Amino acid sequence: MPKERAELLLYQGHCHSDGCPECQFGWGETHPFNEEIKDFRETFNRAMKTVQKYFSYDWGTIIDDLEGIVKTEKEASELISFAEQNIEGAEGIIQLIQCYHGRILFKRKIIFPKWKYGQEKDLIKKLKDSGLKSISKTSDFILEHNLKTYC
Repeated sequence: MPKERAELLLYQGHCHSDGCPECQFGWGETHPFNEEIKDFRETFNRAMKTVQKYFSYDWGTIIDDLEGIVKTEKEASELISFAEQNIEGAEGIIQLIQCYHGRILFKRKIIFPKWKYGQEKDLIKKLKDSGLKSISKTSDFILEHNLKTYC
């Protein structure tokens, strides 16, 4: 991932783990919690496929984030699609956080490479110009709060 980038958090959510073992994804294989996992990559891939599977059900994922930009995965997918088609290099991602107590916790984001600090308002305007209800109804304050830039 390039150093210069902006990340827009669409929501944080969780879904059923479908038997995936408990794991801390953000720390990788070296986290003490993950020592008992024989194949970390396999666990990661299984969790990712499980989250993607639950996206196909209206009831499959639960959105936890009260300050999220969207309320459903359908709205997230529409915004991701707009961004990928209209903003150079934009990419929708799923960031796995952890699997615990039968749930997979994750964040849904859009990555904007080459966007940097000081360009937040331009990026927000570009997204609001999409005409999508999910983003046009969201206040600039919430959008700015969920948009992080790295340079």
